Amino acid sequence: MNLKPIDLATASHILDFTGGDPAMANLGQIQLEGAVALHNMIADPGVGMGYLADEVGMGKTYVALGVVALMRYFNPSLRVLYICPSNNVQDKWYAREYRAFCKNNVKVNQYRIRTVDGKPASPRINCRNVRDLIHNASTGYYADFFVGMGSFSIALSEDEDHWWKALKELQTLLPAHTLPKYIRSKTSVKDQYAAALNYVLPTFDLVVIDEAHKFKHDFDSSDRNRVLSAVLGFRNDGSSKLRTRAKHALLLSATPYDRNLNHLRNQLRLVGREFLLPADIEDDDHKLVETHLSKFLVRRLNELQIAGEPHTRNMYRKEWRRGDNAEITLESDEQKLVTALVQKKVGEMLDRQSSSPSFQTGLLASFESFAESTRSEPVEFDGDINEKDTSDAKDRHVVGVIADTYIQADLGRSLPHPKMDIVSSRLAEALFHRGRKQIVFVRRVKSVRELKNKLDDHYTDWLASYIRSQLDGYPDALRVMEAVIDEYLHRSRERDDDISGGVFVAGDTGDAEDTQQAKTDTLFSWFFRGMPPDDCESLLHTQDDSFTTPDAMRNGLAAKNQIISALLEVNWAKVFARALGLNLTEILNAHAEHIASLASAYTIGQIQNDQLEIYSASQLGFLEWLVNESRLPSAQLLIDHYRPTEPVRREVDIPAQRLKEALTTQTLFCSLEEYDLLESLFPPLIKVRDAIVGGEELEPDSLQVLDVHQNMLSLSIRTGHGVVDVYLSRLRQGTENLTVATRAAWIDDFTSVLKKQSTEKQFNTWQELHNLAENFELIVKNNLPDVFDRPRDEYRIYLARTLNPVAPIIGATGETVSTRSAQARKFRMPGYPLALISTDVFQEGEDLHTFCDSVMHYGLSGSPVSIEQKTGRVDRVGSMAQRRLLTYASKDNINDQSYIQVAFPFVRESIEVLQVRNLCENINRFIESLHEISSKPVDAEDTIAMDLALLDRSPIPDQILDRLKSPYIPAPRPTSAKTNRTAFVDEQGRHTARIVSHIDQLLTAKFGSAVLGKEGVRMQRGDTREHSMSVTLKSARSSGEILLCATTPAEKITTCDRSHRWLCDIMVRESWRTFHRTYGVYTATNELFLHHDAELLVGDKGTTTPSEIDMFFERFQHGHDPSDYGKPSAAQTRKYWERARNDKSAHFGQWNAQISCFEKRGHLGLQFRFKDPQNDRKHNIRIYEVEGRCVFLAQAATPKVTQALTVDQLLRLTWVRNRDIDLVEFMLDDEMSIYGRVIHPIDGMTYREFLYCAYTLAASTDRLEFLLREEDVH
Repeated sequence: MNLKPIDLATASHILDFTGGDPAMANLGQIQLEGAVALHNMIADPGVGMGYLADEVGMGKTYVALGVVALMRYFNPSLRVLYICPSNNVQDKWYAREYRAFCKNNVKVNQYRIRTVDGKPASPRINCRNVRDLIHNASTGYYADFFVGMGSFSIALSEDEDHWWKALKELQTLLPAHTLPKYIRSKTSVKDQYAAALNYVLPTFDLVVIDEAHKFKHDFDSSDRNRVLSAVLGFRNDGSSKLRTRAKHALLLSATPYDRNLNHLRNQLRLVGREFLLPADIEDDDHKLVETHLSKFLVRRLNELQIAGEPHTRNMYRKEWRRGDNAEITLESDEQKLVTALVQKKVGEMLDRQSSSPSFQTGLLASFESFAESTRSEPVEFDGDINEKDTSDAKDRHVVGVIADTYIQADLGRSLPHPKMDIVSSRLAEALFHRGRKQIVFVRRVKSVRELKNKLDDHYTDWLASYIRSQLDGYPDALRVMEAVIDEYLHRSRERDDDISGGVFVAGDTGDAEDTQQAKTDTLFSWFFRGMPPDDCESLLHTQDDSFTTPDAMRNGLAAKNQIISALLEVNWAKVFARALGLNLTEILNAHAEHIASLASAYTIGQIQNDQLEIYSASQLGFLEWLVNESRLPSAQLLIDHYRPTEPVRREVDIPAQRLKEALTTQTLFCSLEEYDLLESLFPPLIKVRDAIVGGEELEPDSLQVLDVHQNMLSLSIRTGHGVVDVYLSRLRQGTENLTVATRAAWIDDFTSVLKKQSTEKQFNTWQELHNLAENFELIVKNNLPDVFDRPRDEYRIYLARTLNPVAPIIGATGETVSTRSAQARKFRMPGYPLALISTDVFQEGEDLHTFCDSVMHYGLSGSPVSIEQKTGRVDRVGSMAQRRLLTYASKDNINDQSYIQVAFPFVRESIEVLQVRNLCENINRFIESLHEISSKPVDAEDTIAMDLALLDRSPIPDQILDRLKSPYIPAPRPTSAKTNRTAFVDEQGRHTARIVSHIDQLLTAKFGSAVLGKEGVRMQRGDTREHSMSVTLKSARSSGEILLCATTPAEKITTCDRSHRWLCDIMVRESWRTFHRTYGVYTATNELFLHHDAELLVGDKGTTTPSEIDMFFERFQHGHDPSDYGKPSAAQTRKYWERARNDKSAHFGQWNAQISCFEKRGHLGLQFRFKDPQNDRKHNIRIYEVEGRCVFLAQAATPKVTQALTVDQLLRLTWVRNRDIDLVEFMLDDEMSIYGRVIHPIDGMTYREFLYCAYTLAASTDRLEFLLREEDVH
């Protein structure tokens, strides 16, 4: 790979980090400069890597993707390995950020970085574990791999049989791997996996390691570090021959080291770059450190202009280290006595354990809870095991004895913990009465559940009080709700074990949001959120009747066969009648019959009694009437958008009276307009209405935005906090069945509540819906990036599955790993959950900033890195705090509560003050080590020596408020003829446009209409039947060339219990004797779904001819007999073969190959030699002709090799593999050899196409041979 430095002008031709948002101009320029600087560091042969250490929240993921994009643009064959810190972060990189970056931030559509429709041009593979990684490495040769750090830990039990099982599985995945005779330990098994991965992985041009500081310890400190160092080929301990698998590296971390340069050295050593930071450089030699680090490290600071003055991150955070928001004052005698006793006993215990009593920050259980006993298991703390002095709390037994005696003396059910009690009360005030979301980090794992339980109780008390206030004056409704509250309080004595907030449960109907089970953690989750307990309905009985349940009400609002389902739909008839000044009643009296006939034509009758269909069809009928009457011609846009697309099962006759009811329905959106709430809660309706009434062109996607917003608003009302207010409004209508009048009264009552809430500070439904409206684009970007790619009729179910269920308070520990991404996504929404109680599992990777600006460090980590990472969850680009702070024009409007809130609560009358002081000193020292500031805080250790600490009377140090400066901001490289490549970018754009236009014209001429990029192209096959086919252009994995691809589904086959002979016969029929390729995809039922496809290297008018296109599609129409292959006789083929002999080399993609030619009686031959410092392999290609086509053939495995493989292995090495490679088809011939084959029309074939086909076949076949056996048989 040839890397050359570039300038900013070149990069700005390719990338736009603003994504078209003018508000991102400043940050976008910073990100572009960082991407260019890192690219050029990597391109420097004396450096070969970059370390992006921008502060948390500045978009390091996007900058890294920008670096990859720049490298890929000039080297389309680029291979990248992404190593992510956790599964949820891996999902974010793979599914969200990678795709969004290609779509929004790449400016060029040249099949190098992305395709013309905004999709990534390069394939990528998500690997969940080492097994996935090995499998995909052996099948997907050219692809970007995403894998989690945890995969390299390779969990094994202590059972030796389990070790052998793991090794045999390894040999199944990689037949070339030889099992050892003996196993010495688990470590030796993991070393086998590491060696196998090092063998099977391709050599990556770049390895990207997110949160690289996690590798700050040396190779021997953890199995993960040891394995990964071997996988990448940089653990040269002499025990095995390892290949270097990463040519360059890009490391990411906002906290690259914590006051110890060895942390950074170990990370550099992992990627073979330890020479960049020599061991003889001392930590306190700041000048020398900066000189060396500036060669490869980039660190920029996020700076906001607040009220006209620059603020670095430390300046717009308010850290509560002292004062009323941090210090907890003990008020009752019991609190003082209990705290004093615990402190005394803990101090005595520490004194007895050592002549120098000490404890490590955050690892005393008594600072978080007294919920221990002498029978308790060891206390589990979060954090890196390498950084903990002990696996248990030193004070566990002391606390347990005190707690036991307290209970035995009948003083209470549990020993009260003043800090937890007071903190939970403070949190409740912020959450429910001020509507301010909170993240609370703990160290002790059990503290998550204990804090959650206390906050759940505070929430239920708050909600019960709210219910009573809303039903004042409605005695029957209040009486039944008091019964519900009492029953819940009785049931909640036994809490649910789940702290995650619940997982989505799909229902029988597919309308999934309505089937969530009741949970006893809060009144909301038990009664309002989902399916109520069986006996709950009896609580709602009155003397003569019964109130409906929230579940029945919600089902009615969501079910198509219920009239009330229309209440959350837009009534377009009322919208336009009001906007145009029309009298809707007069129109309906005069034209209802005619409009009803128009409306009936929009029904499809898919389900019986579809009330929502009648309502929607009535709206469309009215819109058509407006268009026909020339009242509103542009309403045709809405008709075209909302008309049904499904086939008509039976047309429904809509009576005129039913039409009148539908068109006069008082829906929520009618009521919002009447109460002047439409602008604040649903602005898309106003934009669409005004554009259509004004005859203006609608903005792109404006109707999609309206539909998605409507569905999100509806979901919030049905399943979020809004269901409480909707239900209470329903109770106020009484127990009778709803009529037209009471339905309208119900909706108006709910809207009046929203109007009142708009002036209140406490958390409420209006706040949730307003935040949804005000930040809709941000919510979609952060939580639902692919929603607009889905059909409109999937929005409801997709949103329900993605955002449900919700709970007011959620907790996260290592046990909730499977729900972590969902938890983060829900927390980024404007409503529930309001609080997240977490161990360090949410310390890194997930953005939690959209509607939260407050972090409480209830349990302390001694590492400033950990504190910074945790606080950084809410301090990110576009965070709620930043959005708010940037609106201030004057400092007079700013107070401490305006900033990001960071709290370190502690009991003032306890030794906990010592660890808070110690941590704050460490934080200041950490800031100093990475920035240029005038203050010089004292050095500090993570372990607190009690004797010295008690003698030290210094206060907790103040937060550093100096404006920070980074010494690691690289100066932009000046523009020169060598660095400016804008002309190349422009020419590539024109060249790609010519190719796409030419191929599109050829295809249109062949099929009679445009087919490129379309599904359902009809073409006759060899069996005379027409088959549906998709025709696309794509980027070749190995080189970035443009390929024409056509694919059609074939058949599903069952492979279980099949023989080698069966497989050989079917492959000869479907592959060996056909011109098309065949690939297979395993289904959920373990069938193999076969597809036929063909691929052709294409170019502009001088390269691709009409006859090549004709022969390309003929590949699907008839087969051939390989025994008819003949020695090439076409002058063109022989000329290219001789030219290759003279050129003696070829270069496509990653490899340079030396070429030699040979000639046999029946074919011509080419031998490719792939040679680098670590490999020297050869592979022979045979060249034939048949029926006007040039056939390139290469053997990958002999019958002797294939007979030793299972049918499943053979399928994965051939048909399954074919899906992941270009041009080449692997198959069994009739003698059970594995062959690779490429076919290209002779007519119109260029020398480049000839050489590319041969080269690609040689590289792919040699790779497969390498996987089956290490020796080179050529």
